[in-house]
Amino acid sequence: RHGDPWLSGWYRYRAQALVALERVEEAIACFKHAVDLATDLPAKLAIRSELGSAYREFGQYGCAIHEHEKVWEEWNSDPAIAADAAHLALALDELAVSLSESGDVEGGLATLEQVAETLPREALGARHGNTISRLAAYCDTNRFEDAAKLFPEAWALAVEHARPRDINHFRMGYR
Repeated sequence: RHGDPWLSGWYRYRAQALVALERVEEAIACFKHAVDLATDLPAKLAIRSELGSAYREFGQYGCAIHEHEKVWEEWNSDPAIAADAAHLALALDELAVSLSESGDVEGGLATLEQVAETLPREALGARHGNTISRLAAYCDTNRFEDAAKLFPEAWALAVEHARPRDINHFRMGYR
């Protein structure tokens, strides 16, 4: 059956569990079924991004990079969804991580820097994740001066990102 979001979700979460169990072939097959059953492009692309991450986790870097590049290209080619800068940035972040872990740390870092320039101010989580990834990449490439310059931004984003969670935490009555 094509076009069933409930079945798509089932396959997606089953695939995530199979990744954790290191059952490579089954996980990949489930992600592919989830993509086929997803009913809208953003859902399909999110699942394909997870598929790319699974390939990366299993050490299949070529497949991971290919999947992440395709996700980014498709996401960027549709103006209706390309306007969602946070998801577009996440797709590029995933590509950057796959490039870095495959050994192309400079390519990964260049992609992370490209992402940093496009993130909107309100995308706190994406901006924070990108900053942390850039810090790690700078350190991995012995660019400690660049990392040191980025620490104030990383700290400011961490504080800004934590505030809404703290406010919600106290609003709910937790101490």
